[in-house]
Amino acid sequence: MPIDPERLEKARRSRAEMLEKYGWIADCVFDTETHKCDSGTGTDIHTHGLVENFNHPDLQIILPISYEISHAVLASAVKMIKEGKRFEAGKCYSGLLKDKFKVRLVKAIESDRSVLRIILPDQNGKLHYDTLETSFKVQYNGIKPQRRVT
Repeated sequence: MPIDPERLEKARRSRAEMLEKYGWIADCVFDTETHKCDSGTGTDIHTHGLVENFNHPDLQIILPISYEISHAVLASAVKMIKEGKRFEAGKCYSGLLKDKFKVRLVKAIESDRSVLRIILPDQNGKLHYDTLETSFKVQYNGIKPQRRVT
């Protein structure tokens, strides 16, 4: 299907307006019949604008969950960043998810740029590669997992 130049320009303007208004945007890339996203999970939801507007690495989620949930997690993180929070790779944080569950941030590459990937917990609240349920380990695709030292 050919790309409609008017539709493409409208999308570019909309992105620029959202970046201007909010300081960040979220892009959603899903596997299709003609395109495979680089994450290996079929899902790559990531931010743009955090580096330029808040001097903070952009964020990424690759666990195949709904866009609405991913966006809510990213929006919570951005709200905290706007309030002065600095997220660091290798650390666990609370406040991004409901209840008492924490997330872990790890360094990752998204389209040739460095990002912080948000690792979401499994149903038991586990975050580290060596303790995660198998279906959640895909979040570490492309990353050398750090083994947990006991």
